[in-house]
Amino acid sequence: MTNQEFFHNWQLAFGRSATPFEYQDMEEWLEEFSADVVNEALREAVYSDKVNMKYLTSIIARYRRDGIKSLADVENDKVQHGNAKIKIKGTANSKSNVPDWS
Repeated sequence: MTNQEFFHNWQLAFGRSATPFEYQDMEEWLEEFSADVVNEALREAVYSDKVNMKYLTSIIARYRRDGIKSLADVENDKVQHGNAKIKIKGTANSKSNVPDWS
């Protein structure tokens, strides 16, 4: 994917053109990450129904914090994140409504 293709996807997702500040942020992301990785962050925002720059910036910050640099890293993160959700749901579902004292 090229940077131009990412910008096109961004415009389609947001339904508008980027402001100069948003464009500057995205250019910085594209210097640090490949367009494919940044596009995966956009995809995550779209699928989470949170298409806004604040959420997209938080995904990029998580990529930085967790050392995610490639598409393979993104996929591994999705698997690990999905497994963590399953564990949390499994723990919550295993709780009983019966009080401990009974």
